Amino acid sequence: MKVVYFNHEDGWPVGEGLFYHCKTCDKTIPSQPPRSSGCECGNIYIDMGAARVAVKRPYDIELLEEE
Repeated sequence: MKVVYFNHEDGWPVGEGLFYHCKTCDKTIPSQPPRSSGCECGNIYIDMGAARVAVKRPYDIELLEEE
C-alpha cells in the first residue's frame, strides 16, 4: 500500500481500495467497511449508516491506497 496525501479540511476520501491507518494504535480499516467500525483507540470511526468518517486526531492518521 502507498500513502495518499490529502487535506482533511476538504473532507475524508472514501472509496474502494482506500484505507485509514491510525498511527496511535496501528490499526488499518477500510474507508468503506461492510459495517460501521473504528480503530482500537477511538481516533477513527466510520459510520456507514450516516455515511461519514469521524476523526479525533487527524494528524495521527494516514490514508493508504492499494497499489
